[in-house]
Amino acid sequence: MRLVMCRPRLRENVLIRTDKLDLPSGSEVRIGRHAVLRITFRCEPCGRLNKLRPKLSREIGEMRGHLARVIQGGVVKPGDRIRIEAGVFEPFPDLWKDRVINLVRMLPADCVVTYVRLAELAGVPKAFCRVFP
Repeated sequence: MRLVMCRPRLRENVLIRTDKLDLPSGSEVRIGRHAVLRITFRCEPCGRLNKLRPKLSREIGEMRGHLARVIQGGVVKPGDRIRIEAGVFEPFPDLWKDRVINLVRMLPADCVVTYVRLAELAGVPKAFCRVFP
């Protein structure tokens, strides 16, 4: 598995070229000598894809990609070696509704959060806010 750099037309920052990539939530991804990422969950296909080509979000379906948080920054270059270890971190739910519900349960009783902020924290497109449970 090797790192491939790309122009972020869809906000991607890292593109990994491989035949099969299994990145369950909670996996740790090390890129090069220093960079460490925490895989949070799969991206939800959204309308942003359709701006590039009509009906692209439907065509891509489950192949959209993953969101990750930077645990440790570092310089990454095309061709850097990538190491993946599953189960290092607590996993996030795969379903966006479950992620929203988990976030709400973590809030203190007196906390006020907008639907848009919940969507952002849960990795949900803002358009989904109208269908929050």
